[in-house]
Amino acid sequence: MNRFAIVIGGVVVVVVAAIAALGSMYTVEQREMVLVLQFGEPIKVVEEPGLNIKIPFVQDVVYFDKRLLDYD
Repeated sequence: MNRFAIVIGGVVVVVVAAIAALGSMYTVEQREMVLVLQFGEPIKVVEEPGLNIKIPFVQDVVYFDKRLLDYD
């Protein structure tokens, strides 16, 4: 029974680590820009395309389309 509990505990740790790793990465496409928010406050703007990292469960990303233009 003790080995079973150790195996289940190991599986739980691996699953939680995988969720945290996947939640910490985001991609920016060429036609987008991203605003990174930490607890609702803007932290940085990412305009370069590629894979980026954020703090999971603390930071959030908001995507904006660069192709949107304002005309007066």
